[in-house]
Amino acid sequence: MATRSFISKLLPDGSVEGIYCHWDGDTVGDVLKAHYTDPKKVDELLALGDISSLGPEIGQKHDFDNPTPDYTVAYHRDRGEDMRFVMTYPSVRAMRAKATKDIYAEYAYVFDGQVWEAYRL
Repeated sequence: MATRSFISKLLPDGSVEGIYCHWDGDTVGDVLKAHYTDPKKVDELLALGDISSLGPEIGQKHDFDNPTPDYTVAYHRDRGEDMRFVMTYPSVRAMRAKATKDIYAEYAYVFDGQVWEAYRL
């Protein structure tokens, strides 16, 4: 069973933009903290749109059904689905209140440019 999560970054105006991740939401934070501490890499991750699973590497296009080990698996890039761009919430508080309803997320992760904050929704 999937443990969905929302991976996002905090913007200067206090809003939050991010993407849906289908698998392993309870351990996504560990991967983010270990491999996604560079703001540029976080932006590259979010540019993929919604993802099936988060790997230590963003990687390149690969077979969705037979993914390359350690690569992130993206719905648009790897399975050819329509692109689902980042979702935006006006604040962390609003995201925490709505992400469960919008995408059934159980966890949310917010990057402030230096560190990741984790939330159980």
